Amino acid sequence: MKVTKPINMRLIDIQQNVPIQINQLLQHKKSGWFKIIDTSHSKVGLDFCIPLEHPEYDEKLQNELSNLDIEDNICLKLQSMNKRNTLWIVKEIIQ
Repeated sequence: MKVTKPINMRLIDIQQNVPIQINQLLQHKKSGWFKIIDTSHSKVGLDFCIPLEHPEYDEKLQNELSNLDIEDNICLKLQSMNKRNTLWIVKEIIQ
């Protein structure tokens, strides 16, 4: 599946129990709404919902995402979870 280049984003909202499809099953996970703030990105200003909890995240990644607060800026690489590139999870946090 497709992996993005690093994207600068800002966490603008956190929601509990967002439905996420994982291996053909619908699960409810904590998710964040992120705005692309990277001015060189073609989708600058758009908001995306990205899971903050996911079974594919390792413990370190899960902890870093769980400790984010609203208005935190973060640089992420995202991995597409479908062929249409409409579902994304965090692949890596870029320091």
